[in-house]
Amino acid sequence: GLVMQTEVPRHVATFSEGVSNALRRAPNVILVGEARDRATIGATVTAALTGHAVYTTLHAHSVAAALPRMVAEYPRDEMRGIQSRLVDVIRLMLTQRLVRTKDGGRLALREWLVVDQDMRRELARTDPDALQPLVHRWVRERNQSLLCAAERHHDQLAPGVFELIEAEW
Repeated sequence: GLVMQTEVPRHVATFSEGVSNALRRAPNVILVGEARDRATIGATVTAALTGHAVYTTLHAHSVAAALPRMVAEYPRDEMRGIQSRLVDVIRLMLTQRLVRTKDGGRLALREWLVVDQDMRRELARTDPDALQPLVHRWVRERNQSLLCAAERHHDQLAPGVFELIEAEW
């Protein structure tokens, strides 16, 4: 396939400007390096709402923290609106942590949640302050947590890694 890359700040000033620029090219897929601010989150959601496959990264310590992190970028009176638009387009949330192994290498532990239509309906009705516990429960119930991943790879982990992840959970 043909890849059209736009760099911030080389070609455009901001990530949100890059998303707008990408939409003019009629892309099949848009990759956004990081949705770190309100403008970028909004542009990314708009691109997804127009039917584009959009992938982005976000600094959050867990799947449960991702959605509230994005919603919190908005003023209180705009939170429900962005939350509604976000849950309409989110299909998968995934976090990854590289941890040390006994042999000195690194292992990727992943936590994820595939968001189905029923979940989207419930997320849309949920108060922004209650998003994190709800998503945390879903991840735990489906055995898709970082702790479950650490348990599956316990024998490979360096000393202390499992205990650190267990303490976080």
